[in-house]
Amino acid sequence: MRCFGCFLAVLHGKGVLFRSVHFGNVLVDGDGMSLIDILDLKVFRKPLAEQKRIKNIRFLVKYPVDRAVVRVHLDALREGYGSVFPGHPHLFSELESLARDPGGSC
Repeated sequence: MRCFGCFLAVLHGKGVLFRSVHFGNVLVDGDGMSLIDILDLKVFRKPLAEQKRIKNIRFLVKYPVDRAVVRVHLDALREGYGSVFPGHPHLFSELESLARDPGGSC
């Protein structure tokens, strides 16, 4: 999960907004991680602004199965993201409460 946090931070740093970001749309192989179902992907010229990052991170808890994974691995996810994009742990503060919410609204 730490690697996924790194991967997401790298995407955001390159200006990639993947609106369908959830664990079912990320493949892991020997070379790293890849995205599938990229119809909802936008690439901007600059790194994503903080509000876009937060909105994108919220999608990680859209589905119950992903919410359960985030609930268990939130610290590793936050640590991985923070290793690439340090100084912004608050990006995940809302995600923590959403992961606990059985309804998991986005």
